[in-house]
Amino acid sequence: TTSSVNATHNIRVQHKQSGTEKLLEASNLTRGDIFKCIARVDGTTFNMFVNGVKLGTTQTVVAADIYDKISLIRNGNVTNQSGHKNKSVVVWDSALTDQQCIDLTTL
Repeated sequence: TTSSVNATHNIRVQHKQSGTEKLLEASNLTRGDIFKCIARVDGTTFNMFVNGVKLGTTQTVVAADIYDKISLIRNGNVTNQSGHKNKSVVVWDSALTDQQCIDLTTL
């Protein structure tokens, strides 16, 4: 939505494959609540885990696509960004297992 003052918000993990957007999204997160999220890319797929749950469908990744940057952005249309904070961001050099992702995101 275009206002961060709503009661809920979404978090989206997106990958563009040959210009086509592929995404996974957790919606209806309560504003002000703490949540833990992992976006995992293992070279052929990507997944998303939020608060100990693997979300959505696994997305296929074409091996030729190169991951050369990670962007942490807020919705460009939001005029009031109050309440949106990242406590920490960690990048590992290898993909975690499903269980490791679940364990790390469980509140």
